[in-house]
Amino acid sequence: MTSNQHGGYVVAILGMHRSGTSALAGWLAGLGLTLPRGDLLPGHAIDNPDGYYESREVVSLNNRILSHIGHHWQDVRPLAEGGRAPSPLPAELDLALDPIVDQAHTAPAALLLKDPRLCRLLPWWRAACKRRDVRLVVVLLVRSVDAVIASLARRANDPALAPAAITSHDQAAALWFRYTLEAWQHARDLPTHALAYEDFAGDRHCRQQLLDFLQGQLADWRPSGRSIDIRRPRRQPAPSGWTSPRWRNPAERVYTLLAANRSEDPGGVLSGIAHALDLPIPDLDQQGEAAPLPDAIAGEALLESAFVTHPDAPRRAPGLMLRADARARPIVFVSGNPTTRSHAYRVARAVGALRANDIASGWLTPQAALASARLLRRARCVIIHRTGADSRVQTLLDSLDRWRIPTGFDIDDLVFAPDLVRDGWLRFVDPSDSEQLDRWIRRAADLRAVLERCDFAVTPTAVLARAVARHGGPFAGPVMVRPNGHSPVSQRLSDHWRRHPLQPGDRRPRLIYASGTATHERDFAAAAGGIGAFLDRHPDWLLTIVGPLSEAGYEGHIAPQRIERRRRVDHVNLAAEFSRATVNLAPLESGNPFCDCKSPLKWFEPALVGLPTVASATPTWLEAIEPQTDGLLAEEPADWTRALTRLADSPELRQGLADCARRRVIRTLTEVELMRAFERSLQQHGFVRLIA
Repeated sequence: MTSNQHGGYVVAILGMHRSGTSALAGWLAGLGLTLPRGDLLPGHAIDNPDGYYESREVVSLNNRILSHIGHHWQDVRPLAEGGRAPSPLPAELDLALDPIVDQAHTAPAALLLKDPRLCRLLPWWRAACKRRDVRLVVVLLVRSVDAVIASLARRANDPALAPAAITSHDQAAALWFRYTLEAWQHARDLPTHALAYEDFAGDRHCRQQLLDFLQGQLADWRPSGRSIDIRRPRRQPAPSGWTSPRWRNPAERVYTLLAANRSEDPGGVLSGIAHALDLPIPDLDQQGEAAPLPDAIAGEALLESAFVTHPDAPRRAPGLMLRADARARPIVFVSGNPTTRSHAYRVARAVGALRANDIASGWLTPQAALASARLLRRARCVIIHRTGADSRVQTLLDSLDRWRIPTGFDIDDLVFAPDLVRDGWLRFVDPSDSEQLDRWIRRAADLRAVLERCDFAVTPTAVLARAVARHGGPFAGPVMVRPNGHSPVSQRLSDHWRRHPLQPGDRRPRLIYASGTATHERDFAAAAGGIGAFLDRHPDWLLTIVGPLSEAGYEGHIAPQRIERRRRVDHVNLAAEFSRATVNLAPLESGNPFCDCKSPLKWFEPALVGLPTVASATPTWLEAIEPQTDGLLAEEPADWTRALTRLADSPELRQGLADCARRRVIRTLTEVELMRAFERSLQQHGFVRLIA
C-alpha cells in the first residue's frame, strides 16, 4: 500500500464503447469510489439498463475537445498523426478540466472517471491531473472485438439509439483498434491494470486482482458498500479462422496480450500494430484539399491497408494468432516481400477475395511456412510469390513435393531472367556497379530456381506469361494469367474521391504522373518531349509528379515552373491524389522487355477515380486498352502531344474515355471475379478447385 503523498486520486476507466466499462464503473462506484458531481447520463432499457455511470459534464467536455481538434467519437483517424504529440488545447477548454479533477481532493477514496472518449483524450486529462496535484490511476478494459461489433450494430434496431449505431463491421473494428491501442499507449507509464471484460464478468479471481491493484494504489482505501450485479456477456460466435477478415488475427493478438495484464510488450506486438494503424487517410498533405471521408469507408480503408504486411499465424500461441479451422483445406500463399506493392496485389488482395467467398486462405512468411507442416499438408495448393530459392524455400519445396501438394510460382515482373539483368534491361540496376549487378543476377537466378520446381506459374499479364516460356529455363508447366485487380474497399474509396475530388487552390487543369520510385527516368523520358510541347501550347496546364523522379527524365523538355512536385503517398491515398488531376500519364520505355511485361496498374487505378489515361503503346498496354474507347496510346513524342491536345480541347472526350474505362475496370477487374477466372484456369490444367 502506498502512502498518500498527493492531493487526491483519479481512477480513469479506459475502454472502447460497448466494452463493459459501464458495468465496471457501476461495480467500483458501489464499492466506494466517487463519481463526479452533477447529472449522470440516464440508462437505456436495451443498451445499458443499469446506467452508463458517465458524467454529463465530462462527456460534454470530451465532445467539445474532439470537435475542437476536428474529430468525433466515431472517427478512426489518429489524433496525433505522423507521430506528433497532441496539440495544446485553448485555455478555456484546458482549464475546464481542472474543476472536475479538483473533485478528487474531496473524494473519500478516489474520483472515478468513465467515458470511452478518455481512451483518446487521456493526455489532456493527465496534464490536468498533474496541474492539480492529483495522481492518475488507470484501469484498461478490453472486450472481444466481435462482441463490440455486435453491440454497436444492435443499436440500429432502436430508433433512440440508431444515431449511435455502427453497422459497418470494419468501421467498428477500426474504432476498437484505435480506442484500445491509444488507451494502451497513453497509459504505458502510468499505474495501470488491464483486464478483459469477459474475465471480469465471469471470474471472481479476476475481480479480486483488480481490487488488490487499486488497494495498492489508493492510500487507505478499503472497498465498502454493495457492488451492482454483473451481467454475463452475451455469447458471440467464434471467429472462423482463415475465412474471416484479415484484421481478426491482429485483433486476437491485442486482446490476448491486454487480457493477460502484461506490463511488457513481448516482441513489440502491440507497438507494431499501433504503428501500422498510424496511417492518415487522406494523407497529411491532402487534408487541406479534401472533403470529409465517410467514417465507414475510412475504417474499411484503414484496416485493409494497415494489415497487408501481417502474416497469418499457423497455430495457436499465446497472443499471436487465430487458429485455422482444423477441417479447412486452405489456399496458402508464401511471401518473402510483404512490404512491397506487389505483395498487396498478388497476395493480400487474393487472400481477401478468397475469404470473401468463404474459402480458407492466408499467407505465411517462408520461415513460418517451414513451421507449419500440419497446415501445409492439408492445403489445396501453395502459391509462392516472388520469393527466391534460399535454403528455407528449398526445404519447403522438398516437403511440398513429398506431400504432393500442387505448388505455384506467382511472379509479377520480368525479374527472373539472369541474362536480361546482365544485358542491362532492368534500368534500376546500375551496370557500372558490379556488386549490385551481381546481386541482381543471383536474385534472378534464385527466382528462376523456384519457378523451375513449381507445378504451375501465375502472372498478371499475358505478355509476362509468354516471357516465362522464353526465359523460365527448364520450367515446362502451365502458365496462368491472373490480372491485378481492385478490392471492394478500393472501389468504394476511389468512388468517393471521384465524387468529391481534392480541390487544389489554383483549380488549374493538371497532367499527373505517379512515379512510385526513383527509377523511372527512361520511362518518363519516352514521353517528355511530347508532354513538354503540349505544356508550351497550353500555359494554363500543369504537370504534377507524385513521388521521386530525377530531372534527367524531363530536363530540356519541361520548364521546372510548369511542374508541381508532390511527395509519394501510401497506396491507400493514391486515389485521392489522382482525383485532383485532369489526365493521367503512363509512359514506359519502348522496346524494353522488362517494361513490355508491366501490369496496367497505371491505367485501371486512375480509371476507378474517373481519370482518362494516355499510355505508351507497349505490348501489355496494347492488350489492356481499347484505343479511342477507354484510353489513348502514343508511340512517338508527337503522338503524346496530339493525344493530350485532343483531351485538353474536348471535356466530352475526357469524360467518355474515363467513363468507359471505369465501367470496364469494375466489370472485369474485381478481385473476386478474377479469382473465379483463376479457378477455371486451374481446373482446365487439372489442379485444384478453389471457389466452391
